[in-house]
Amino acid sequence: MSAQLKAQLRHRLEEARARTIALIAHAPPETLLRARVTETWTARDVLAHLALSEADHRVAVEHQEKARQLAADGFDLDRWNAERLAEVAHLGPEEILARMAHERATTLVLLDTVPEKALRAQSVFHPVFGELALGKIFRIIAYHERLHASELARALNATP
Repeated sequence: MSAQLKAQLRHRLEEARARTIALIAHAPPETLLRARVTETWTARDVLAHLALSEADHRVAVEHQEKARQLAADGFDLDRWNAERLAEVAHLGPEEILARMAHERATTLVLLDTVPEKALRAQSVFHPVFGELALGKIFRIIAYHERLHASELARALNATP
């Protein structure tokens, strides 16, 4: 049963990433820098956010003390995202895509190393969502990317 969950989680992560890459595959770097997803975020910013947030979500698995401390300190998701994006403001689209690939590879290695049973049985703390089954962290990463991929699709279709 858990083996099915691990395979399902891997499939969701791979499917979400494939959709994102397909959306941007033919967009030149200048389009990624110009296409507005929100008033403040470009397509490039969304891609950077995906890479950064994937690493941040792994904190809930690998660094529980840090995740709990973030929540105890009054975690502000909007402020966190803005600060994280500022850290990579100097990176271009190609560098962001490389970072995305690195983060996804790291996430998949983590998924592979998690014991099958732990995906359902082990609880982890997430600074936004609180206590969750370990497997849900991987679901959140995939779901989060699918949400932003939809935004990217709208922004890139609206950009001449």
